[in-house]
Amino acid sequence: MDRQRTQRLVKRALTGRMDAEPAPTLYERAYPRFLAHYGQLLTRQSRPFPGVVDGLKALKRAGYRLVCVTNKAEIFTLPLLRQLDLLDYFDLVLSGDSLPRQKPDPLPLLHACAHFNAPPGHSVLVGDSSNDTQAARAAGAPVICVAYGYNHGGDVGALRADATIANLGELPGHLRLYSANQSHEAHNDEME
Repeated sequence: MDRQRTQRLVKRALTGRMDAEPAPTLYERAYPRFLAHYGQLLTRQSRPFPGVVDGLKALKRAGYRLVCVTNKAEIFTLPLLRQLDLLDYFDLVLSGDSLPRQKPDPLPLLHACAHFNAPPGHSVLVGDSSNDTQAARAAGAPVICVAYGYNHGGDVGALRADATIANLGELPGHLRLYSANQSHEAHNDEME
């Protein structure tokens, strides 16, 4: 969870209202307790979606550099990835508090691209929410959305991604197609 969202959630739980402010002393006691409890239960019911592990394995075998960009705080991101045996798939992990701004701001994506010396237009963001598509568009990167995940129950088709896939196992085929199109466009540009 990102810090602002977590703070709002705790305030709503304490007041029973969407935008109310609890007594400061109550909030100061409740917020650290919530964080500790959340951290203890982080992976109790968390599991990768079907196809995620197979997709990550296929991407790594194909030589792709993978970056996890999340708005979840690092204190929760790293233990979650580690406990689900996903951390080793990623060459870089950017949490919600790794940089001064988080998605939908493009900064995390631009930072990842700079880290690997990759132009945003030759990178692909894979996401599941409007924060992801907005960040990708602002960074100048293509975006592929998975049909499941954190889209607040909304239709993923409304996100206007470049493509939508049912599971991460489909991603390597889309990336091969994208790479072929990029090579064709570069070849055409050289001929003009």
